[in-house]
Amino acid sequence: MKRILLHSLYFLFFILEIASLQASSESIWTVDSCQIFSDAQMTVVQADCNGKAVVCTNIAYQKDWLYRITANNRIIDAQQPCNFDTLRYYAVLSEAILSNTFAPFFVRWSINGRAFSSEFNNINALIELMNRWDVGGNWFFETRENFVVGGRANNNYGKLTIEILLNNTSIVAEYSTRLIPKSSGILLSPGQYRLIAQDLATSCTDTVEAKVICTTKDTMAIALDIGQERIICLDDQELFAVANSLTGSPITSNFYRWQNTGGNCFQITGTALGTDSSYFVVCDQFGICDSTLLIVSVRKKPSKVRQLVAQLGTTNTFVSIGMNWLCLETLFLLRLLVNKLLQQLLHCLTMYYLYV
Repeated sequence: MKRILLHSLYFLFFILEIASLQASSESIWTVDSCQIFSDAQMTVVQADCNGKAVVCTNIAYQKDWLYRITANNRIIDAQQPCNFDTLRYYAVLSEAILSNTFAPFFVRWSINGRAFSSEFNNINALIELMNRWDVGGNWFFETRENFVVGGRANNNYGKLTIEILLNNTSIVAEYSTRLIPKSSGILLSPGQYRLIAQDLATSCTDTVEAKVICTTKDTMAIALDIGQERIICLDDQELFAVANSLTGSPITSNFYRWQNTGGNCFQITGTALGTDSSYFVVCDQFGICDSTLLIVSVRKKPSKVRQLVAQLGTTNTFVSIGMNWLCLETLFLLRLLVNKLLQQLLHCLTMYYLYV
């Protein structure tokens, strides 16, 4: 009898060991397949330098209490709404159409200007009609808020008018849209973080490195002559990666034109006298962007004489003693003439001494 009991205990222990190994195997498999964060290794987001940014997770909105989340070993929450979806609906708030007591009903509706109408007896019959008239609209009744939900973004839906024939009253609902969050996000200041999230029910754990970057707005002022071309390269040192896109706003100006030359550079050409400004934005592959306000002054192209004077460094001297440009150019021409005469005289004297 004791031997039978001992064998039974060994057998029970063996069964428990197998069950423990299976549970352990299932737990390991669950952890390996977990993906609480959208990115596998690194996520990069941008924030205002005086604010914070949201790192979105795959946790359903307002379900973060089911998880334990840490940022650099500090417990934090994930209560920020993110990953928004568009809800398209009719708010049919009346309880009358939910009861067969007031049936039958009559509905009038339009899609892209085409009118539809029919009699129906309950909300399910109304949904069936709407899906028949609007193929692909995927209409359904949302019971929590009494919304008729569905529709396609490229369709134009008219008012949904439901007539209660029993008491000769009508319910009129406008087609509405609103954004609803699908996921929960973590609010972080600029910096670098190691985020770890654990599902408290399954012990599933996921880890990601997060980089929250802020960029400062720059201002640049340049002067161009009419017709002058210049290559401008904007500062991209605050980006996380190499700049791969550049946009300008406004796209055109009455005083200059610009053309993207690749990366963070563009060519700008002065076209008319005046001053204008544009915002230029450079972005990298992670969506991190930096903006620059460019102020451009386009001036009249100076004469060749003025350019030569500027190169010789005499402009400031003449201007400082009150000489106007006309006198300046005249003196410069006289200087060139005297130099030319002296060169010719020196040449003649040299030839004379060589041959006499």
